[in-house]
Amino acid sequence: VLRVMEGALLLKWTYDEEVEATEVPKERARLKPPLNAERLYVFGAERDRMRFELEVLSRIEACVEGYITNFVRESDACMGLGMTTLRLLNQGEHRAKLLGERG
Repeated sequence: VLRVMEGALLLKWTYDEEVEATEVPKERARLKPPLNAERLYVFGAERDRMRFELEVLSRIEACVEGYITNFVRESDACMGLGMTTLRLLNQGEHRAKLLGERG
């Protein structure tokens, strides 16, 4: 969804810049049903927590393709430990990898 207007939604169906956005009446739109989910608490060192987060995101993406990668979060703009998300080639053969000073 690119923009919510008074009676319609402006939608982009693909990441291809050459394909133009489509205006769809709000009456035709449906909300996704809420997911049955439980809260997951993770304790430990920051690097270990981030590694576990990557593993969980990778497993969710493997079960429901596009669930995570269609909503990529912004990269952390900080010094030190942070996370950057990149689109992967070859069906994400290198998912859940940490890169940096200590691997």
